[in-house]
Amino acid sequence: MKQSMRFGGVVFLILVVIGKADDNGLALTPPLGWRSWNLFGDHVNQTLLEGIMDSMARRTFLDHDTNEPISLCDIGYCDVGLDDNWQACHSPEAAPGMHYHDTHGKPIINYDRFPNLTAMVNHAHSLNLTAGWYGNNCICRDTCRNERECELQMRGDAQALLDYGFDGWKLDGCGGEVDLVKVHQILRELSPQKPILVENCHWGSVVPYRPDPSQKTAEKSCPWNFYRSSGDIGPSYGSILNNLQSMTELYQKNLSYPGCWAYPDMLMVGCSHTLTFAEERTHFGAWAIVSSPLILSHDVNDHAESKRIWPLIANKEVLRVNQAYYGDSGGPYHISHSMITLYENLDMTNMAKSSSDNITLSSNQVPSYRYLSKTLGGGQVAVLLINSAPVVQTLQAIFEDIQQLQCNVCHVRDIWNHKDLGVFSTSWSVAVDPHDAAFIIVQPVSSQSPLRSHVPIMD
Repeated sequence: MKQSMRFGGVVFLILVVIGKADDNGLALTPPLGWRSWNLFGDHVNQTLLEGIMDSMARRTFLDHDTNEPISLCDIGYCDVGLDDNWQACHSPEAAPGMHYHDTHGKPIINYDRFPNLTAMVNHAHSLNLTAGWYGNNCICRDTCRNERECELQMRGDAQALLDYGFDGWKLDGCGGEVDLVKVHQILRELSPQKPILVENCHWGSVVPYRPDPSQKTAEKSCPWNFYRSSGDIGPSYGSILNNLQSMTELYQKNLSYPGCWAYPDMLMVGCSHTLTFAEERTHFGAWAIVSSPLILSHDVNDHAESKRIWPLIANKEVLRVNQAYYGDSGGPYHISHSMITLYENLDMTNMAKSSSDNITLSSNQVPSYRYLSKTLGGGQVAVLLINSAPVVQTLQAIFEDIQQLQCNVCHVRDIWNHKDLGVFSTSWSVAVDPHDAAFIIVQPVSSQSPLRSHVPIMD
């Protein structure tokens, strides 16, 4: 089956492929959670992680709808993941040529940093959270040298993950444990009853990094639950748009779907003083509309920063867009012909503490504006209009250009501000600030919806 898509007046074809996801029953909607790298980097430890867990479950801020205090976990962010540096690098117990695996393939833990991983996982579970581990580590990487050694280490890591009680596993692209089909088989063998959420963090370039529709089984076509579409994100607007662009081909080929989501890396919202709120809002909205997993990485113990971004990350209307799936993971339907130059921050170390004085930049060309859409069911379509220019632009959603939309006279709702805007004929326009985005839901007037009725049609 084929669908047409319009990019700046040029029609592209989307090849719709029926893919096979990991059949472990997990990630039927894009996962929501938190990971440690952007905040702590290699300075992570058990006490810090347990403190994050406490704050994820603490009911600190108010729900927009009920005005009652709720937690991040109450709205879906219930997973806390450890991201590297749990290992005892250069351990004297390591096998010859290895850094943190012994001769039996068992990983060697840094007990100074993590004295009791089982207790840490139990702490997460006591708060109704899940806990994620990290493998194929980048810090003091172990590059196994042959099939036997690699399988020994994969089995050792998988058994340790299960022994400690972890619920998920992020597999990076640094070491030698890159056979994710084998990882899938080992997890099924060692844990037939408890499924494990698997993240393929192979940066959108290390094979295998994306599903293979030619394979007829989940074990081979997508033996993970979500996968990186890109390299690491940096604390700059240029980096955000660069990583967003990596999702386009996967959208066109329908390679992001329940149980097998494409993912352009963690959220930078609240992590960097180099981003404006407009850029953070565009970032969050873009990740939401392309069905990316929404993985927070800011300091949830920083009350002032958490309060600042709460209306954004706790916006249930935006989260609803992210979690919906009606055969369409969301992607661009129109881009400008005019291009602008943006600069991409390449320093991913200690992002939360970064300043403009110590960053490394590269330049890239991006469209002046781009429009994305996603089907929500019931005739509703989410639309995100992104202004990447350094000046205010008037952006226009022309209804007939939105392939999924079945109306020419349509209701429009602003989901950033939870506001019904009325009924519009043929199009809707708005002035958008530099690096900001408008986020709306459009639907036929006749559809059943929470939008107000009996409002005048506006041209």
